[in-house]
Amino acid sequence: MLHLVKNEYDRVFLSVYKGDYDEYKSYFLAGGIFNISQRWLIGDCVETPEELADKLERILKNRRRK
Repeated sequence: MLHLVKNEYDRVFLSVYKGDYDEYKSYFLAGGIFNISQRWLIGDCVETPEELADKLERILKNRRRK
């Protein structure tokens, strides 16, 4: 399943960050997104999908700033 998340991550983000592609980084970030999704499901999906997307966006924005 992680490979599916990684492939989707590549499809969406590769067009935005063409010059910044690194296969290890791609797997690392896909794993994080996968685990957050799993946590959301285990926690009975308390947040709406939009709230979860907002949290992921904030996490990714903070990562890029450093």
